[in-house]
Amino acid sequence: MKLWFPKGHFRGNKVLLTAELSGFGVEVPEFSLKDLKSKEFLAKSPFKAVPVLEIDSATYLTDSNAIMIYICQTTQSALYSGSPEILAEIDSWLEIIQTQIEPALCNWVYPYFGLAPIDQQLIDKSAREATKHLKAIDKLLKRHKYLCGDELSIADISLVSALVYPFRAVIDENQRKSIKSVVELFTKVSELPHFKAVWGNAKLCKTQLQLQEAKAKKPQAEKKKQEPKKEAQPKKEAQPKPKAEAKPKAEQKPKEEKKKEEVKKEVIDEESEPKPKAKNPLDLLPDSPFILDSFKKLYSNTKDRRSVMEEFWRTYDKNGWSLWWLRYQKLEGECEKIYITCNTVDGFLQRMEALRRYCFGTFGVYGDEPNLEVMGVFMWRGKGIPQEMIDHPSFEYHDRLELDPENPEHRQRVEDFWCNLTEDLKVDGLTPREVRAFK
Repeated sequence: MKLWFPKGHFRGNKVLLTAELSGFGVEVPEFSLKDLKSKEFLAKSPFKAVPVLEIDSATYLTDSNAIMIYICQTTQSALYSGSPEILAEIDSWLEIIQTQIEPALCNWVYPYFGLAPIDQQLIDKSAREATKHLKAIDKLLKRHKYLCGDELSIADISLVSALVYPFRAVIDENQRKSIKSVVELFTKVSELPHFKAVWGNAKLCKTQLQLQEAKAKKPQAEKKKQEPKKEAQPKKEAQPKPKAEAKPKAEQKPKEEKKKEEVKKEVIDEESEPKPKAKNPLDLLPDSPFILDSFKKLYSNTKDRRSVMEEFWRTYDKNGWSLWWLRYQKLEGECEKIYITCNTVDGFLQRMEALRRYCFGTFGVYGDEPNLEVMGVFMWRGKGIPQEMIDHPSFEYHDRLELDPENPEHRQRVEDFWCNLTEDLKVDGLTPREVRAFK
């Protein structure tokens, strides 16, 4: 049997996780979104629905809930077993999750990954709906270990799979405090080796990812335009100023009150004094003979980038600097359109601003639609990962490799990323589409 779905698709993964837990053998062929339009796939799924379980050459199941139930009944799995009342309860939860919880979560999280346009009203509404649903589930989970009692079922698999990407991107540490029982269920399931075999290690965001600033500010600008202008107040006629009356001599304050006021003033003055800024640890590193600003100027002012690299390798200080290759871990449906994928690149670089004084690199969009890659090579001060990148909200979602300047292949990769910037050239076998220099 074969299970067809694009890599990373959350509904496909919940079916695959059910198969893993039930001991159901299934083949997962290579499949991408562009295959949805192929004649071969349309013969299997006329409505382009995924996942699809190909039972034989004439039998196909296309609903993820139906596929999970089929797998469990075929293997007599405990994930879908019990009295008619328990089975009806599992069916009920599958319906609620698919028709109410998944749509709210998808409408909330998809704009953050560039999978849907940014509609702030829809995002806010979906976030409220999803939060309301999860809090209701949280109350129920206080009475039971799982959704349908004390045994794991495909209802739990369905809910946890729907939460993987929202927990990774938008339901942050603070929000998770209000749904502790839901988080406990998620943790129990995500720690299973079967889950890790399908999803990898679950990642929970500390802070919510940010929508691209330019787009997120649009609604605010429109709101300002709609505000009515205040009517100009009529000018008052100038009144003759009354003569200043002689002020009575201020009563002398007791010495104790004066002292209290002086002490209070001193405290206020001390608090209002600007505290010295803590030094960046990168500034405390030993001096390096490699001058970053000089290289940036040379790179910017030279048309033939290749000619710059000889000077770069001659002056590069491998003890004071390090070179890193990064590649974004794209999700299902991401990086299909160049103009949308550029938003991912720009958003990532905007959040690196604090590192600009200590860093240089290129980061861009490579490949062909609808299978684009976001990659780049950076050089930054020091060895290892600087704190600015550790604190970067998107850094953890990137594959990374430290490049060795003594390795000819690694040197070639640095040169290709920094010099091959046009579509007539190749980088890692892919065509550069939009490349940004961070300098």
